[in-house]
Amino acid sequence: MASLSWSCVVRQPCNRYSMALEDCDGFFGGEAADLLREELLEMDTEFGTPHASPVKASGSISDSSDEESDTDEPASTMAVDTTFDKRHLDLEEEKTVSDFKAATCGCSHNSGGPCSDAFTTAYLLEHRSNCSEMTHTELDLVILTAISSARPQQTSRTKTTYLHHGKHVCMKLFLHLHGISRSRMNELQHHYDTCGITPRIHGNTKRRPKHGASYEDTTNAVTFIENFASLHAMPLPGRQRGNFDEKYLLLPSDMNKTYVHKKYIEACIEDMKQPFKRRKFESLWNETIPHIITAKPATDLCFTCQQNNQLILRSVNLPDSVKSARLQESLEHLKRAHTERDYYKQQCKDCEQEWKVHVESGNVETKVKKMHYSYDYAQQVHFPCSPQQTGPEFFKTARKCSLFGVCCEPLSFQINYLIDEAVDTGKGADSTISLFHHFLCIHGLQEETVHIHLDNCVGQNKNNATVHYLLWRVMTGQLKAATLSFMLVGHTKFGPDRFFGLLKRQYKKSVIGTVCDIERVVKESTRNNQNRAQLIANMTGKERYVTSYQWSSFLSQFFKPIPAITSYHVFRVSADKPGHVIVKKYSDSSETSINCLKNPNDKSIDSSLFPEVLEPKGLDAKRQWYLYEQIRQFCPSNLQADFTCPKPEVPKPMADDTTQRSVPQPNPREVNRKRKHPPVTDSSSSKSQLPQKVSRKCSGCGLTGHNVRSCPSKKSSS
Repeated sequence: MASLSWSCVVRQPCNRYSMALEDCDGFFGGEAADLLREELLEMDTEFGTPHASPVKASGSISDSSDEESDTDEPASTMAVDTTFDKRHLDLEEEKTVSDFKAATCGCSHNSGGPCSDAFTTAYLLEHRSNCSEMTHTELDLVILTAISSARPQQTSRTKTTYLHHGKHVCMKLFLHLHGISRSRMNELQHHYDTCGITPRIHGNTKRRPKHGASYEDTTNAVTFIENFASLHAMPLPGRQRGNFDEKYLLLPSDMNKTYVHKKYIEACIEDMKQPFKRRKFESLWNETIPHIITAKPATDLCFTCQQNNQLILRSVNLPDSVKSARLQESLEHLKRAHTERDYYKQQCKDCEQEWKVHVESGNVETKVKKMHYSYDYAQQVHFPCSPQQTGPEFFKTARKCSLFGVCCEPLSFQINYLIDEAVDTGKGADSTISLFHHFLCIHGLQEETVHIHLDNCVGQNKNNATVHYLLWRVMTGQLKAATLSFMLVGHTKFGPDRFFGLLKRQYKKSVIGTVCDIERVVKESTRNNQNRAQLIANMTGKERYVTSYQWSSFLSQFFKPIPAITSYHVFRVSADKPGHVIVKKYSDSSETSINCLKNPNDKSIDSSLFPEVLEPKGLDAKRQWYLYEQIRQFCPSNLQADFTCPKPEVPKPMADDTTQRSVPQPNPREVNRKRKHPPVTDSSSSKSQLPQKVSRKCSGCGLTGHNVRSCPSKKSSS
């Protein structure tokens, strides 16, 4: 490779070292040059600056493999474009050197003339550029070495002679060549007189500033945080995700660092101490005690873990035996959760390895031996919706769309069923089994053995209908074996939640007008088509793509319920024992076989038998008119509004509050009177049967029609 001139490439950082050593060898003497070389090498080692490459006398660098170069042209004939646009600083530097050259230094060291005439403008520019490339400390060492060479012996009256490459120059030119001021030169001379050739160290180095925090204030802040955590934080027996330290203390989610800082300020005011600002307080917290953290708000927290943490927190003043028992109980629960989690991961890993073997074999006609699936419902979404949601939309209930996802962890994809509320058949066992049945028939891999993981929701998953459905598939010859496993309560985060999170993230920043827009959002939530959408029906709801069946009543004809089904976490069925279910309390527990056949003689079930269709209830008239009058205005376009909120074909029902106001309300006193004297049903004898009004008698004479004040007998006697 031909050599390149330094003028067309970026200078190496070590070029300034070679320039300094060249100056030392030229006019500073051998001892001073050796001393400077040692200082520069020490700085090179400390700061990691690369050593200088071999530099030719002509000022060009060459590759060590010149002999193997593909071109025979010499370096001097190689054309290199060195033109470039000069910066503003470069123009200012040229103007400074030109002005100095025109004004001269004003001395008479150059045979009676100024010594600046001995140097060209280009040389002055290059030398000043080399000095500017040096760091502040490196340039100090070069000048200190020059001062040492100019003072061969120490005298009572110090006099400095300035030399440059063996030529006697004045101080003004020396300062201009190195780009320093007179005050800096005086400081370097004073430093040389006191410390010699050593790097200058600022006086405030390793000193605490006057406004800095004292050790006592820092200790008080750290002690306050530790004491606050000892009162309010809960120990973490396990570890958080990404944190491998077992001594973590979790503050409640409402006690963040801002809250603790407010309490810290209140305590400092009471003790007459100077508190830290919030930024300093938080940085000190992160540096000294990072193991004290605030728990993040979460969903689906384990109730058992929360109860155990509360018991451990309240056992401060209890005996050690009680503390140990509570801690052991918490550790056993966490160990059980980790065991079930490892069992879930191991099944996914085994199925992934089996799929790789199946793909490498190249035989696509054969079925894959086993595959793992997991399914769950997500929180329903609403449409129409927009990222720029207006105020009135927060108080309206838009059209609902339920999400049901079936995840295949070994292949990392998920089918998301979009269930519009007009075709929704609920979230019971029948609907859940129908959706999973559609997945196995349409989107499944036609596996021989299926492994399924679900959460512990009894109404949807952990019921007899789900286990009976797997028995039905095995006894009809669609599967050879199936394993149904349930996650531990409170520790049910698994594959579908990851894909639901990607879907919701895309949903929040998308404009949605119809259910087809939600289908688009599902597809756009992942780049590699990992999230896939499956509509239950078209936008009008008249054409159904997925049908629901009444599986519970159909399967109850053949199978008996499993006693105490909620106490088991693993269910396994196999074609070797038709009608039998192998149950285990946990993944590592002993197995128990249960015969679920109502007729023990049945070894198979006719595959032509199928349950009845479960029809959706649809939208009632009140809901249709609500969508038309209240939600239609928020649709992005009229075309989308015609599908999402069409005008109902049924008459508008009367409001309930209007009906109630049209009926006159009875008087409470009248009601109480009727309770004492119930009305008579016979209208002919109603007057005779009604109770007669009793007249009040006079207390003086006992007659009616007057009182004692107007009694005639009283007047006659008087």
